[in-house]
Amino acid sequence: MRCLDSVLTLYIEIYDLLYKKEEHIFSRDTRHQWEGNIKNLKEDNKIFWSCDNGWVLGSSALVIDDMPKEYRHRDFNLRLFKEMALKIKELQHKDGLWRTSFLSPASFNHAKVSGSGFYTFTLAWGINDGLLDKTAYTPAVTKTWKSLMIFQQDRGMVGGYTILVPTTYLPL
Repeated sequence: MRCLDSVLTLYIEIYDLLYKKEEHIFSRDTRHQWEGNIKNLKEDNKIFWSCDNGWVLGSSALVIDDMPKEYRHRDFNLRLFKEMALKIKELQHKDGLWRTSFLSPASFNHAKVSGSGFYTFTLAWGINDGLLDKTAYTPAVTKTWKSLMIFQQDRGMVGGYTILVPTTYLPL
């Protein structure tokens, strides 16, 4: 339990620092928490990356899975998982995949395969674990799975998961 307490203490610290309650998703890091016209963004938005939120949601599923039912932070984790899952479902594109930048999809208008893979796993896990409504979330999982199959190569590897971003994208 001590290890879980340590993990959750750090998790809540990051939540307090990077989670945007009005958006129901995480900023990438403290350098991506501003508003304004960022070079190469087609819309005036904060920056929320698909993969980063995929790591958060995917790891949340695994932590919840190992968390005792009576654990003191369980309700916090369940609420956050459901809140983020709903937002992720809302951000899914017609083709079934998510884009690199959640709130400015036109800036990088290509499928983000790695982030989409995270969400397929996470939403399916939530359905199977009884945390997400099967009727509401299965269509999103099915649509994503079909779209991800397009990126599967002959030898079983998945391609198209990383697009290089020019160094001029963000000031350091």
